[in-house]
Amino acid sequence: MHNTKYINKKGKFSKRSFKRKRNRLIKISVFTLFFSTFFYFILFFTPLFKINRVQLSPPETHSFSPEVSKKILKKFFNSPIQNLNKHISKKTLLLYNKKRTQKKLKELYPEIDRIKIDWKFFNVWEISILKKKQFLYTCLEEECFSVDKNGIVYKKNNITKGIFLNHPQKSTEINTYVIDRKDFVYTSKILNYIINDLGIDVSSVSLSNEEKYLDIEIKLINGVFFYINNSKDIYPLTRAIYIAVNEIITKETEWVDITSIDFRFKDKIFFKEK
Repeated sequence: MHNTKYINKKGKFSKRSFKRKRNRLIKISVFTLFFSTFFYFILFFTPLFKINRVQLSPPETHSFSPEVSKKILKKFFNSPIQNLNKHISKKTLLLYNKKRTQKKLKELYPEIDRIKIDWKFFNVWEISILKKKQFLYTCLEEECFSVDKNGIVYKKNNITKGIFLNHPQKSTEINTYVIDRKDFVYTSKILNYIINDLGIDVSSVSLSNEEKYLDIEIKLINGVFFYINNSKDIYPLTRAIYIAVNEIITKETEWVDITSIDFRFKDKIFFKEK
């Protein structure tokens, strides 16, 4: 004979336990909803998390002037500079995306190299807008343009100082690559090696892609030409340039005795003497 009394007690206990768990779950849900609503209100409807001031960081060596930086910020926020802080304070920190802000500013001003945005004192923006440095310049008919280290044309420039880039492209536009990106990367690596590693100044670079490979003619400040094409890997090429500059020229000949050095042939370096 079964003990029904025990079964009934067990059933009552199970129902009581279920009600207790359900009530606890309801309390947790209500508390979570209340806390989320409160937190949302604090974030978006109180001045605690709102940007209430923008300040420019101390100028660096390649920063824009404070006046130009203010004009850039004014155009970006589409607000007069005197109302800029008031305009910004309408949005919280969470509604601003650093990367998106930087990308938009660079699209507005191709001369911008980097933008540094730091949070100061919790809801203060400190901004530093750094301008690009000219790596090369190129000219098309009567107009000249500055080219940055990445090969991007970023401004018209009437001052023709620095390394001149002569290339076969028929047109040049702001905020575009001056030549094919792959060709520019190859050329810039060679230039950086010659200038920074070997300490030799370069006067101009001429490019011609009439043949299968891109021909590169580099004129040094001393008047000697380097002839190169991009069929070679960078490391063997830089090694050949190092040997020509530091071993052959200093021992067998002098800079004043040659007009050009040709690196276009495999495992051979040709010197053309005056």
